[in-house]
Amino acid sequence: MKTQSSTNIVDGKDLVTKTQFGVVILDVVMSNPNGCIDSDNAPRDGWISSQCYKHKVRNLISNKEGVTWDYIKSEMDLNDDNFNIFESPHKGFDVTSQKEAIKELKEMIKSDGDQIMSDRYWDNRVFGSLSLEKKPPSKKGSKKDSSSEEPVPISFKRTGVAQFTPLRSILNLNVIEGTLTKANSLSEDKIEDENSAIGSRAIKVVEHAVYFGYYVINPTDAHVNGTTNKDIDLLKFLMPHAFDCSTSACRAGINTLHVYHAETDSPLSSGDRFAFNNMVIPKAIDPDMYSSKSVEDYSFAAIEDLRKAFPNLKITDLKNP
Repeated sequence: MKTQSSTNIVDGKDLVTKTQFGVVILDVVMSNPNGCIDSDNAPRDGWISSQCYKHKVRNLISNKEGVTWDYIKSEMDLNDDNFNIFESPHKGFDVTSQKEAIKELKEMIKSDGDQIMSDRYWDNRVFGSLSLEKKPPSKKGSKKDSSSEEPVPISFKRTGVAQFTPLRSILNLNVIEGTLTKANSLSEDKIEDENSAIGSRAIKVVEHAVYFGYYVINPTDAHVNGTTNKDIDLLKFLMPHAFDCSTSACRAGINTLHVYHAETDSPLSSGDRFAFNNMVIPKAIDPDMYSSKSVEDYSFAAIEDLRKAFPNLKITDLKNP
């Protein structure tokens, strides 16, 4: 069989050419990985949305002011101009509001075309985008003034090269709830109210769980999105740190255990993908256990066994390379 070339240079871009896929595995301890707004922000019933996961990845790039982006940019040899995040408030512009950012973007699209939506935004190239804005209705009886043009409505639709499933827990969840209290308040009208600093049932965390989720990188639309190998290398670099670098009061105990990643020699989907995924899913040592207490309650696939089972795939653990 002829081996697919690893390079596909189009308009000076080294586009993605090979199908890749894998499994993300998280260890969650006394944390809320993804609250549900329909359930008073309690942990979702055994799953984490793919939007939540991608949002964590985007945040590592969108915050250009911190040391994290400086480190990522240096390690991956990136520039600021082509690695902005579209799904962020300021969209990579030096402005103070989202309204100003959208105005700047429309001016850029008017002068450079909608290709700027791919060239400028990493998440559009990798995850895709559905950005459709209705054209404002013209006012009845008003005459068009050729000297003043209305901003062009944003209309941009791309299928993402990288797609993620929701992550789900292996076992059931034991959710712990509690009340928060605060030592004092800065609000004068609440100082005399002894209950003003109490957050009833504000804490809602998973005692312990292991989650897993699948992803696939499909190069079919790489030429449409302009998705390069460097774009995917950046995704692979960030995935082990998505939750680890996004801690908060309710997310201090989330650790990425493994990101098992497989690469094929072809742009076509591999028949080994689902067999690989099934082998990688963590197994509960006691199948009758309702919920776990620690990561020791699970067994995990060894990278050596995966490589023996699938010799035609290039397999790595992105968390433990």
